[in-house]
Amino acid sequence: MLTGAGQDTAADLRGQVTAFLVEHDPAATEPREFLRARFDAGEGVVRRTMTRLAQLAREARAALLAGDRAAFAASVDASFDARAQMIELDVRHVAMIERARACGAGANYTGSGGAIAAVCRDESHRAEVTAALREIRCGTAPTGASRGAAKPGA
Repeated sequence: MLTGAGQDTAADLRGQVTAFLVEHDPAATEPREFLRARFDAGEGVVRRTMTRLAQLAREARAALLAGDRAAFAASVDASFDARAQMIELDVRHVAMIERARACGAGANYTGSGGAIAAVCRDESHRAEVTAALREIRCGTAPTGASRGAAKPGA
């Protein structure tokens, strides 16, 4: 279920997005309180970046609903790039993103770092990205979207 502007919209992701999670450091944390304090203090880069992230979320939603995997992957990539403008990122986590991107996948953190989601073209591309990430000792697991999850609400 995708949510936006006070409404819920069901989106069937089967065949549109192949994604998976990669875990490197489950104990990693991002300084959320620090970012919030910077935002509340009116720090320009944080405020501009948060506005950009909101726009990217709307673009990603639209891409998913339109079945545009390339636009969705571009939004995912851009959101990672925006995050990197606000805070210093763990080089191990950045290496996971770079490895996935080198294979042509869109990639971003799943949250605070330590795990990523990679948006792949199809299952063979997912296998390629998986192999590349395992070369840098990252474990992978397919998501429901990758396994042909049931349609939301079904």
